[in-house]
Amino acid sequence: MTAEDFNRWVAEVKAAGLARNIKEAAALIGRKPDAMTKYRRYGADLTVALACAAVMAGIAPYGSRL
Repeated sequence: MTAEDFNRWVAEVKAAGLARNIKEAAALIGRKPDAMTKYRRYGADLTVALACAAVMAGIAPYGSRL
């Protein structure tokens, strides 16, 4: 996931009302806000990309009772 892709995802979760800020976006994918700075600058690995896709698709974490 490129930095451009990640920044677009952040904008999309905000626009969808799933997160109001970067801290809430980080919580959606189980990351700390500090990691988000790195992803916004350098991009993210496949694990993060899949988590982002799952959030946008409305898929709950495996095994969760949500």
